[in-house]
Amino acid sequence: MMSVDAPVIIFPEWVYHGTVTSTCDSFKRLLINQENPSFWPVDKDFGRGFYTTIDVEQAKRWAMKRADEQDDDALVLKINCRHVNITPDINIRHLVFLGPSLEWSTFILYNRTNSAQKRHQVSDVSFPGTSVHADVITGPMADNDVGAILNRFPKDQIPLHWFYDEITKSKAGLQLVGLDLGNQIVFSNLDMAQQILYLDGAYKFERGKWVYYDRKEL
Repeated sequence: MMSVDAPVIIFPEWVYHGTVTSTCDSFKRLLINQENPSFWPVDKDFGRGFYTTIDVEQAKRWAMKRADEQDDDALVLKINCRHVNITPDINIRHLVFLGPSLEWSTFILYNRTNSAQKRHQVSDVSFPGTSVHADVITGPMADNDVGAILNRFPKDQIPLHWFYDEITKSKAGLQLVGLDLGNQIVFSNLDMAQQILYLDGAYKFERGKWVYYDRKEL
């Protein structure tokens, strides 16, 4: 029986990553690659890292959006999280936002606007009040177009409560709560992600429908 005397992190069996088909060969060769821009995106909600979700439909929406932007075909990676239980004796820093909150929106604002975010080292970006970036960050997605929201104010004058309210609205202006915002799990520690994550296969959007291929068929 598992002890709960101290915090234990158990990863989900599967996570998903939305991308485009032109990245498929690169991901198949090495899923977590520091040189791959998908692992080090700039100006994202939770800072630099490999962005995944437990919701395959959400990943498909990500992939379709990216495909439209890049004139490519949509691809969703199905990734197995190897069964590694993170116990207190394993030094992994995990930041968890169980739901939307002012602290969550402040963290997003910090990562979206802080100039340190654009540097190559993940450790340059941390949660306010901490000295290092977490290895794994879990929490809701910011909805709406965060970039457009940020452009309404100078970055050092953005009202925190207003920002929280805006990033929890849909593009139609509807207030979203709970699971409506979506889920993201971000792996920011390269070595740890390489040990835990394994590419199982991928969904490709072909002729108007999603088709699954296992790793050997990709």
